[in-house]
This record gives sequence, C-alpha cells and structure tokens, in this order.
Amino acid sequence: MTSVAEHRRPLRLGLAALLLALLAGCSRQPPEPVVLGGVAYHSMNWQARVAALPEGMTATALQARLQSRLDAANAVLSTYQPDTELMLLNAAPAGDWQPVGPLLGRTLQRALKVSAATDGIYDVTVAPLVNLWGFGPGAR
Repeated sequence: MTSVAEHRRPLRLGLAALLLALLAGCSRQPPEPVVLGGVAYHSMNWQARVAALPEGMTATALQARLQSRLDAANAVLSTYQPDTELMLLNAAPAGDWQPVGPLLGRTLQRALKVSAATDGIYDVTVAPLVNLWGFGPGAR
C-alpha cells in the first residue's frame, strides 16, 4: 500500500519542473527590436521598431519595402506636389468625373465615412481654408 506522501511526490516534482521552466523562460531578455527608418514626404523622418523581422527578410529589405510604400503613398496623396493623383483630381473642373486609383479611392471613401460620422465636422474639402490660413502649399 502506498502512502499519501508517495502519491504527492510526482505531483510535487512536476510542479517544481514547471516552475523551473517558467522561471527559465522569464529570465531571457527579449531580443532588441530592429530599428528601421528613412525620409518620407521629402522632409519628414520616419522610424519603425520591429520586434522580429519577417521570416526570410533582412532589415535592409524590410526598410526598402516600407520606404517604397511611403513613397508610393506620397506620389498619390501629397498636397505639396502638383502632379500627384490627389492634386490632379483637385485641379479638375467641378462636376467632371475623374478616374482614381485604389489608394486614393479608399482614402476618399474613408474621409467621407469620417465626415458622415462626425456630422460634417471633419471636412475633406477644407483645403481652401488651410491654404488661406497659411498651413497648406498654396500662398496666403
């Protein structure tokens, strides 16, 4: 016949092993984040801290990919360059239909949703006032 203490012995050993495993796992320092960065919109520095790189990707490749995405967005959405898709749309005569690409289309859809959700407080057509107040690319 086995005693209660003998039945508890495997449980105690198991709990001790689990505790040691947990403590060992907690003692490791997480790896330092990978810091990436560059320049976007011609003058703004950007920085991203990534806990781990995607499998098979180098920091240089990820940084280039992020920079490419920012540059592509700038080429479509910038209000400081007259030849972007957004500025060409803004320069078109009122009432004329203009084709827009996916990024500008999604951006305008989101802007209209935010405008509706705020009862028009957010106004995507505020550029003339922004320019008048001296915050935009247009002269005062």
